[in-house]
Order: sequence, then C-alpha cells, then structure tokens
Amino acid sequence: MQDLYTTISKQFFKDLILYYEITEINTDSGIFLENLSTETYLKFDKRVESIFLRPEEMYYNGESILGVQIRLSYNIHFQNRDYRKMHNVFATAEELYANVKYFIFFIINFSE
Repeated sequence: MQDLYTTISKQFFKDLILYYEITEINTDSGIFLENLSTETYLKFDKRVESIFLRPEEMYYNGESILGVQIRLSYNIHFQNRDYRKMHNVFATAEELYANVKYFIFFIINFSE
C-alpha cells in the first residue's frame, strides 16, 4: 500500500491517472513432488498528473476540479518461488554424513 498526495484548486483542473500492474506469482510448494499454484494480484505501478489551468473568468463555476482514472499498466510482473524438496534435504544430509565420516577417518588414522 502506498500513500498518494495531491493538491486541488479552483484555478485549475487536475487529471490524476493511477496505473496498476498485474503481478503473477508461481509457487512450487510440493514437499516430494511438484505442486504448482498461481496467484494473481494487482500492484501499484505509477501515477500521472495532468494540470489544465483555467482563465480567471472560468474559475470554478460548477465544473469538476479533479478527475481520477484507474488503469492497468502495460507491465506484467512475474515471480517464481520454489521451495526445497525433501529428496534435496536428504541428499544434503547424506553428503554431510559422508564428509564427517571421512574427516573422522583421517583424524583417527593419521593423528599418530
């Protein structure tokens, strides 16, 4: 969430355009096998302000002083998330066990 500040006055008309981009998050949350899920969100991208000055005789005479438009941006943001699978954890633990075993072997045999 983002705070947006602007000013308005009877001396000008302001056109405020807010752009939002589509954010797509692909998540592989499976423990043993792939389990893909996709979530789509809207995220604030940018804002554009246009100011139209009015002549003094046309100062606020019942017309609007602010126009707000909400548009989708041309940008699409993709994010991929992947979590470790159990077989990767076991493979890492097996490597750690093998390294500790060789380290103890060298200490015992070559410490004399």
